[in-house]
Amino acid sequence: MDTSVRVQTLRRAADILGGPVQLRRYLNVSTICLAAWMTGVDNMPTQVFLKAVDLVMEDVTPKKPL
Repeated sequence: MDTSVRVQTLRRAADILGGPVQLRRYLNVSTICLAAWMTGVDNMPTQVFLKAVDLVMEDVTPKKPL
């Protein structure tokens, strides 16, 4: 099992959105590409990785009270 930062980030992003189908739609990528990236078989483009990082960071960043 690949536990690289990139793979872990994709898995967390999928959890946040409700699953890999929703993540695929969010990232606007094919099922085949997402599966290859989530298993560590292939490297995702940096732009896709950064979009996933942004999503994860939004979820973990504490919200300021109004």
